[in-house]
Amino acid sequence: MGKIVFKIVLGLLGGALIVIGLIAVALPRLVARDDFQSTLREAAAKEFGASVEWRSLEAGLLPPRLMIEAPVVTSSIDPSEGSALSAASIDLRLELLPILQSRIEVASLVVRDAEVVLIRTAEGFSNPLFGSSAEKTSPKVADSGSRPSASDADAPDEPSSSFKLAIRHVAVSNSRFVIRDSTLSPAVEWSFEDLEMRTGIDLSSALMTINLASQIQSGGEAIGGLELSGSIDLGGVYDLDLRLEEVLIEALAPYLGAVEVEGVLGGDVLIGGDSSRVASVELDLLVEELSLENPGGDHEGQLRLQGSWVLDAPVALSANLDLDEGGHVRVEGTATLEGRLDLKARLEAFDLRAAHSFVSDQEGPSIELGGFATGTASLVGPATSPELIESEIHVESGVLRIPEYVVEGPFDLKMKVNDPLSESMKGRMELDLTAARVDVQGQFSKREGMVAELTTEFARKRSGEIEFESRIKLRNLNEIFMQGAIGETSAVAISIPSFDLEGWAEVFPALEGLQPSGRISLDRLAIELVPGALSQCSGRMRFESLGLVISETEKVQLAGAFLGVGTGFRAEDLRATVGGMTLGVEGGVDDPLGSRLFDFEIKSLGEVDANELVSALTSSRDTVFGKLVLAGRLRGSAGEDGDFYDRLGGELQVSIGKDGGGRLRGVTFLQVILDEVPLLANVARLTARKKIDRYLSENFELIEGDFNVGQGQINARSLRLVYEGYEVKLKGPIQLPSLEIELTGDVLLKSKMVSALGGVLGGSEGSRDPVRIPLARVTNTLSEPKIVMSSKTLAAISKLLIKAAGFDALTLDVGRALGRLLGDGKPNRWRNSNSGTGDGSQ
Repeated sequence: MGKIVFKIVLGLLGGALIVIGLIAVALPRLVARDDFQSTLREAAAKEFGASVEWRSLEAGLLPPRLMIEAPVVTSSIDPSEGSALSAASIDLRLELLPILQSRIEVASLVVRDAEVVLIRTAEGFSNPLFGSSAEKTSPKVADSGSRPSASDADAPDEPSSSFKLAIRHVAVSNSRFVIRDSTLSPAVEWSFEDLEMRTGIDLSSALMTINLASQIQSGGEAIGGLELSGSIDLGGVYDLDLRLEEVLIEALAPYLGAVEVEGVLGGDVLIGGDSSRVASVELDLLVEELSLENPGGDHEGQLRLQGSWVLDAPVALSANLDLDEGGHVRVEGTATLEGRLDLKARLEAFDLRAAHSFVSDQEGPSIELGGFATGTASLVGPATSPELIESEIHVESGVLRIPEYVVEGPFDLKMKVNDPLSESMKGRMELDLTAARVDVQGQFSKREGMVAELTTEFARKRSGEIEFESRIKLRNLNEIFMQGAIGETSAVAISIPSFDLEGWAEVFPALEGLQPSGRISLDRLAIELVPGALSQCSGRMRFESLGLVISETEKVQLAGAFLGVGTGFRAEDLRATVGGMTLGVEGGVDDPLGSRLFDFEIKSLGEVDANELVSALTSSRDTVFGKLVLAGRLRGSAGEDGDFYDRLGGELQVSIGKDGGGRLRGVTFLQVILDEVPLLANVARLTARKKIDRYLSENFELIEGDFNVGQGQINARSLRLVYEGYEVKLKGPIQLPSLEIELTGDVLLKSKMVSALGGVLGGSEGSRDPVRIPLARVTNTLSEPKIVMSSKTLAAISKLLIKAAGFDALTLDVGRALGRLLGDGKPNRWRNSNSGTGDGSQ
């Protein structure tokens, strides 16, 4: 018996040696064949969808194997990005029997020091391992996923192939998987380091088990770890558990803009399915030690995400955000794989500062957002084209600051929008700002407690424009109606029933100094804009005895309307009453939203005493009396920077006393002239001046002027003051608004005035020729003029004396007297000072 056993052992040993010898001879010869290596390259290229190269291919004996050194799979999408897969070595463990038949079947795969690189670009991911075709992405297990059977074992091999994959075991050690995101600048690199993976197929259960572990890095820094475990049967059905361990979410900063997030993410994602589809997903993730830091404020808390999905049913989602002092947000609902959402959110005292960075555009205007929101919001429909967005929220201690816009205080918002991103969008919004303070560019101001409610309905039309209708309650107005359209061409019209303007200066600060009173109404007052520019105005603004303060003591009363025409508004039956004078106003304002160019023609209506107007507009009350007639044209701009009077231009014609004369209280130009010439004043005083008293009256026959307005002043082209016996003609500038004067001109003494002066000087009272006396300067103000004399003035006065008195009256005694009155009692000096020659010729 022992001999028999010994012979059997020797036989087996001999057979084994023979097999080993055959393998030792057959395997190297098979590997060295050109057609084998070509077939192997083709199979690998077909498997990866890219070219596959290696440094060397050798055969090993125990165990039988192929050893591939330094294999490289090069990206076929962009070779410049480098290799997609590389490894130090790959061992393909072989089945024995096929080797004796000059074929190779791979039973297991051992990969060492591998690196896989996946590159994300704007077009997507580029790596031949992740192709789009089903045959590239389907798992390759057990002969293309077929379960082994007796028929498979007995089936004849394909004679055309000397290489066949039937992998039952895979081992990966000391490897890394890299995702390089080049859509960001600079690019961000994610890597899974120290990757270890073991798979094995249990033929009795036809099940392949997977165990994978790796450390996650971002930018070269360790941020956490992951484990993947589960099984895949030979039919491709899998059940996997992905566990994330202490992943630092601050690594997501490049994707979150200005939001700074810190926290630790952990949890499980369970995935089930087969080679054709994912059948179920369950996730339970928790972010602990959550810290949100952004310009709006810092918050701490935790975030829990849960979800489940089975087959074709919608995904059930739940998210809970709890901030220690920032309130709570809970979102629940469903989502389909096609992207259809049905979500509802509940906010409880949620601090809006936590959402600051999500609504603020870093490249746009700065936004300050704050307050505590409580309420609900919902979203229904595809994520890319929602069917319904609805919310009802109360915000306590709200803050919204955008440059030139401020909202502070509690407010309520209710909104419902159907198909917000489609051509058929329509919705309704209700906003109650009554308890809040609102300021818009300093031009609109609403205090806390003032009624401010807005209800708006809107819809998008086929043209793309959004049409809206709004009803507004503001202050004591219960019905402000607005409607319009927003698009490439925008238009808005507003209608307000007649209301009293008193007190509205608190809403529109620009009215503060005007202290408006009276009533005003708007009847579809509208403007239309074509990209950025005003193209059309229409509607009507009507005034019903509108009062505006224009001085410390006087208001202007407006009655009539402005009618929208073209690119501006034109006066319609407009009357302005000030100081007892009513002016008819024609013309209008162009570009009311920009430069506000105005051009008005004005004309006094009816009779008015000049004193009423002057007393109303200046501090000089009861100064000038007489019938006033005013006409003219004023042009300018009210919408530009700089002084208003510098932009004011036009012409004015003024007449006072045309029928019946008038009076300039306390002012007579003749007296001013006498006060400036001691000779005439003293002679008149010494001779009791009874003969000229009538000419020193404050009464005038006529004052008329033709004025040009421009460059911050009124330029008197002609100002004529006519008195009995003389008249004054002046020209020059009158400054606005001070009314300071700097005029030149002359005084014409008429014949009877010269004759009267002759009687005062001792001459005969016969007829005399008129005398014109030039005035160097007339300064100060019209109500208190001051005259500056010159040598020409004195020369003209000498001529006046000669004409008025005659040579026969100028005796030596009179000459001496005149000399003394002129200042020093030396007649020659007086004559010299007036003639400039010193020869006494005058």
